[in-house]
Amino acid sequence: MGSMSFLSYTSSARILMVAVAAVTASGGVIADITSDCGTGCLSITYSGAPGANPTGNAMKIATPSVWGNLSDFGMSGDWISYAETGNGTSGQLQGNVNFLLTYALNPAWDFNEVVFNVMADDFAQVTASPDNFGPLPNWGPLTAVHCSSNPPGCLDSQRYTHTLTATELAMFRADNQLTFAVSQLIDNTPFGLAFDIQLVQVDPGVPEPGTLGLVGAALIAVMGTRKSGLWRPQGDSNPRSHRERVVS
Repeated sequence: MGSMSFLSYTSSARILMVAVAAVTASGGVIADITSDCGTGCLSITYSGAPGANPTGNAMKIATPSVWGNLSDFGMSGDWISYAETGNGTSGQLQGNVNFLLTYALNPAWDFNEVVFNVMADDFAQVTASPDNFGPLPNWGPLTAVHCSSNPPGCLDSQRYTHTLTATELAMFRADNQLTFAVSQLIDNTPFGLAFDIQLVQVDPGVPEPGTLGLVGAALIAVMGTRKSGLWRPQGDSNPRSHRERVVS
């Protein structure tokens, strides 16, 4: 077999092996726990707010035009706050307001991955209790024009996303509360929080569509090599005679 024939065969075979090996995990979102306080959310309360009502229930607020939205990513979770603080005239001063999410996991939810998606103005960190994993993220804010340039911020490009580690996932299952400490970096500017916590079932037995295309391309390449006569036994210099012998 010539060197070109050998290379063509081995390249096609390797493509096929790589494609098959690339059949990766895929799955779907089983449930979302969001700042809308829908499924799985029991309550979202706040504490540490300025003014006459330092504690209470969180409320949905208007979204300034400069802010991004989780819906831009096909997710749920409206912007919330302790009052109508999206207009920048709320009187919110530098400091933190804590938003406490109390949640309950439905035993019927069969998930093996949890992804946090958070946006905030100006910045936020989340910790869990009673097992107290976090804070997430483990870095601080960096003041920018509209909000923190370190995620989570208020722009689409500043969305914070984090897939829980195995240890964090176990704690999330055991916990029932998350505290979002939302920071105001500049006095009297818009202020708010939005989040979508996705509970995902990852099924390693279902290939992704892109992977199926790669496998198909590899199979076509291998068949093309066979039809061209480049894939034949070593020492056979006549591909036509070999095909004739195989047919007979």
